[in-house]
Amino acid sequence: MTINKDNPVFSRNVVEFVTVALEYCTFLEKCSGLPARDFTSALLRLLPVTYVKCSILPSIESEEESPLEDFVTEDIYNHIENIISQKLGEYNLDCEVPETVSQSDETTTAQLSEILTDIYQDLKNFVMSYKTGEESIMKESVLVCKQNFEQFWGARLVSAQPGIHKLVYGETDWESLRKTKKDSNEEADSSQWIITKRQQEWGYGI
Repeated sequence: MTINKDNPVFSRNVVEFVTVALEYCTFLEKCSGLPARDFTSALLRLLPVTYVKCSILPSIESEEESPLEDFVTEDIYNHIENIISQKLGEYNLDCEVPETVSQSDETTTAQLSEILTDIYQDLKNFVMSYKTGEESIMKESVLVCKQNFEQFWGARLVSAQPGIHKLVYGETDWESLRKTKKDSNEEADSSQWIITKRQQEWGYGI
């Protein structure tokens, strides 16, 4: 297969975003054994980078619409959200989020686990579509991801940041949370097979 290096999907900004998106997805898929304190600290650094890298993606016009596969099924979405929810426990904070860009005066609430999983869903679908190597699909994946960022999850990411900042730098009783979660760890670990199976199917290289 001949690669057209002039195609914007191979530009530096896109390639760097793919790297960050993959890091975010892999982090959530493998975070089950990570202490909640370390989990939130890592997110506080990872989320702003994800926002910046997506915000500078090139504007790409799709020449012909290529159907994109939804790699993140409902089961996978629920599993990722459940991992995060169990990890944060009582600190799975409610965040005020805008409904849409066009309705900026209207807000609702969403838990951190939901926001983080919404971002995961879009980034994972993007990464897996980009990974096909089909330039038309790669082009469409950049276009769709940028649109979803601008219209939906970019604002939700920003809304989650204050809550995560509060957990990291506030008076969060991580030790009490660790003791509370101790009895439920066995159940959480037993469900990890869902992601493990998908990781084997997906792989992590680009």
